[in-house]
Amino acid sequence: YGEVVQLMDGLERRVAAGLLSVCDVGFHVRVARELGTARNVLARLPGGAGPVVLLGAHLDHLGYGGPGSLAVGVREIHNGADDNASGCAVLLEVARLIAAGDRPAGDVVFAFWSGEELGLLGSRHFTQNPTLDLGLVACNLNLDMVGRAGDGRLSVLGAGSSPAFAAWLAEAGPAAGLELSVSLSAQGLGGSDHQVFLEREIPVLHLFSGLHGDYHRPTDDAEGFEAEGAAKITSLVLDLVDRAQGAELPFS
Repeated sequence: YGEVVQLMDGLERRVAAGLLSVCDVGFHVRVARELGTARNVLARLPGGAGPVVLLGAHLDHLGYGGPGSLAVGVREIHNGADDNASGCAVLLEVARLIAAGDRPAGDVVFAFWSGEELGLLGSRHFTQNPTLDLGLVACNLNLDMVGRAGDGRLSVLGAGSSPAFAAWLAEAGPAAGLELSVSLSAQGLGGSDHQVFLEREIPVLHLFSGLHGDYHRPTDDAEGFEAEGAAKITSLVLDLVDRAQGAELPFS
């Protein structure tokens, strides 16, 4: 499949450059489906009798490129420092801080999803085969690409999935030193792991520091990670966990 995509891209470039006339092209393609094992990694921190908050970040990326890479034809390791080592790093720090503090009001689940880049495979498997009662989950906070918030700006998608979110974010953003761009839509949120929880009518927030020129390219590496912004996002997440475990959070 990757070779076909690269071939078609090359033909389009030649047509655009006037090096090739438009023509009909036929292909005979043999698809060999390969099965493999991928694993989600989850931890559950026991709390009080309050609602469960599920925090998630995907741990997979694109390997050496191929389909999904924007560096067409380049076989080079895609480390994915922002997408999504940044989300995993913030999630680990949030877990460390919550575990080191007072017992939370409710259980907190920390989930590292596999197979996101292949179509939300890990998170969807979990919602189809849950290891806890999803009816107890107050919300899902999704950390996907949060490593470029050094300017203090952060996008928050999915805030329309519960009427409580807008007011919370208006307070929590400035308290964490962040200027938030909040989407009050709960529809059309696209391809990240919060989507599978939205389908189950569980409120979601997707924290996202924005696209950039290194996205899905080998240049998305550690040098571009902005630690100061990630620390502010960590503070924001801790605030949101406290709020989610101390109030009703209806789905809308």
